Amino acid sequence: MKRDAIIIGAGPAGLSSAISLAEMGLSISLIEKLSMASLEEPTPDGR
Repeated sequence: MKRDAIIIGAGPAGLSSAISLAEMGLSISLIEKLSMASLEEPTPDGR
């Protein structure tokens, strides 16, 4: 599978980069070590 970009990390920077590149028509792979469930319901970090 050929991709134009591979982004490691689905944090704010990774996700915004993936969206921007995809809107430009590039093929993107986004790699994240956390499960989808933990991304959907993150634990509070005290901020």
